[in-house]
Amino acid sequence: MLAADLLGDVDVDDLPTLSLTEADVAYGAHLGYNWQRQRVVYGLELAVLGSEAELAFAADGEDFGVELDYAARLMGKVGYQFAEALVYGTAGMAYAEFSGTGDASGETEEETGYAYGVGMDYMLTQNVSLGAEYVRHRFEDVAGFDDVDGEFSTTSVRMSYHF
Repeated sequence: MLAADLLGDVDVDDLPTLSLTEADVAYGAHLGYNWQRQRVVYGLELAVLGSEAELAFAADGEDFGVELDYAARLMGKVGYQFAEALVYGTAGMAYAEFSGTGDASGETEEETGYAYGVGMDYMLTQNVSLGAEYVRHRFEDVAGFDDVDGEFSTTSVRMSYHF
């Protein structure tokens, strides 16, 4: 376990409050399929993103950090079409792989959780849309700690080709 092995007997309540103060860049791709009934649109989407976002801290004289290597999510989507725009909500399963940094370098941890969000797509042409999406990811019992939950959000600008 990434953090639990490194920090040994440190009480979870003694760990510092962690927060990211800077935005990190992520990159990715998505693939999905939508169905439409009148103005209601619903579908499934698989998205994969890579990142080098890092969160570091020290506890009991040990340097510890976690870097998000990549995340994937399988989400359902339900939306409503207004002329050329689609406004939608999305929710589903999420997976992430984290790597340790500092004294935990070389360790990796895989986590499963869930994600939910909202978005909007605008059709630029018959086959190309430009959109924006906000998704919140949540993972419980991260890095081997029973009561430590991990969360991160992504705000994406997306371009899609519709076959």
